[in-house]
Amino acid sequence: MTERVAVTGAGVVTPIGIGTDEFGRGLREGRSGVRRISAFPCEGFETR
Repeated sequence: MTERVAVTGAGVVTPIGIGTDEFGRGLREGRSGVRRISAFPCEGFETR
């Protein structure tokens, strides 16, 4: 069985912005989406 797929657009969803305009603004402002994980316990995982 073969299914056809059509890609109608692309965008970004990141910690520093949702959408290309907001993401680009975040990059120009030097923002970073990298932070320590605080939403859940992660002691058992190899994270930094």
